[in-house]
Amino acid sequence: MTDSHYITEPDSLTGDFCLARIRSMAGSITKKGKAARLKILDNSIKLFEELGYKETTIKEICRASAVGVGTFYHYFSSKQDILDEFIAFEQEEILKEITEYEDPSFIKKINKLLEILFKYIELKGKEFMAAFLAKNMTNPQPENIFKVYNVREILRALLHDGEAAGQFRCVESPDYVCEILATMVIGYLSFWSSLRDSGKSEEELEQYRKNLSVLISTLLC
Repeated sequence: MTDSHYITEPDSLTGDFCLARIRSMAGSITKKGKAARLKILDNSIKLFEELGYKETTIKEICRASAVGVGTFYHYFSSKQDILDEFIAFEQEEILKEITEYEDPSFIKKINKLLEILFKYIELKGKEFMAAFLAKNMTNPQPENIFKVYNVREILRALLHDGEAAGQFRCVESPDYVCEILATMVIGYLSFWSSLRDSGKSEEELEQYRKNLSVLISTLLC
């Protein structure tokens, strides 16, 4: 990986999530085994959405998947194992979408990342968010998205590449700017989530999203 292309290597940003282990495991089981494993994974996520992560039991997962408890433990060690894999998959999808985004503007790439995060909240909802962020269940708030997805690292890479390309003004402490940006986005994301739940119209929510883009442009350009 070269210094000027941090963002072109998605696997370097996967943090604690063992994508290599997941891929290796997927390649080592039979076609029938893969189908059973995917069925367990799919039904688990559906139950987490419906019942909540804490309330969902291994027995309920097995019942919904029509498998025995022994079969469950053959493929997964726990409910947390299921979430880890699903989170890893979601993170890889986000990184793929960002790296394949062809617009050369780094401010637009950052806005694309924000668009994905807003969409995540809209589609997943509070209950699923809490389950999805089980690694941080002591504080299941929107800011934990940044821990799960390593968003600070993605932002840091985009800031570095944008500065190298002459699109962002040079600063003495890029890490400090990254923390300011991440903190601002975290707060705004939480604020936007509460506005959405309070019944604000889509037009109002869109205006708040645009306001965040303006703030980021003002900070960086």
